[in-house]
Amino acid sequence: MKVARLLSLVLGFGALAFTANLVYRTIALPWDLNHIWMLLSFWPRSLIFILSHPTLVMELQPLSYAFLAVQIGTPVFSVILAKLLDRSRLDWFVLALIFPFALTVLAILSRGRASSNPYGGVFGHFFAACTGKFCGRCGKAVPLSARAGQTCPFCGAYWSYERAIGR
Repeated sequence: MKVARLLSLVLGFGALAFTANLVYRTIALPWDLNHIWMLLSFWPRSLIFILSHPTLVMELQPLSYAFLAVQIGTPVFSVILAKLLDRSRLDWFVLALIFPFALTVLAILSRGRASSNPYGGVFGHFFAACTGKFCGRCGKAVPLSARAGQTCPFCGAYWSYERAIGR
């Protein structure tokens, strides 16, 4: 667990350094809506660019390889660390994908609630509300594949039937 936190801090501080470098380079430019949008969408746009032009990976500078490791490593590592800390893996994946330096916050946090619900958290509750899959006994959001005849992964209740919300 200490190794996972240490690697998370290294990746998170790397993302923070790359973001600070971008802010420093754009601070001399006039601040309009385009520059603010560029700063907010920097990490997702760079990942989309790299994935859409994979041959450019062979032509990168050494510092760009570090950027690529931070870009790809932070969302993946946030899922691993969130699982170890009993946090919402989906929330931290999306947050680290958009703002990779958020991984430093995750590395500092203590262990969360003892819930292994991958649909927990902000994004998980949104998806569960859209699909309407909840356990009738404990009220937690359950996977979309949950059907009658199975048991709740959280409280162990047996589901003998399904019913739509509002009926």
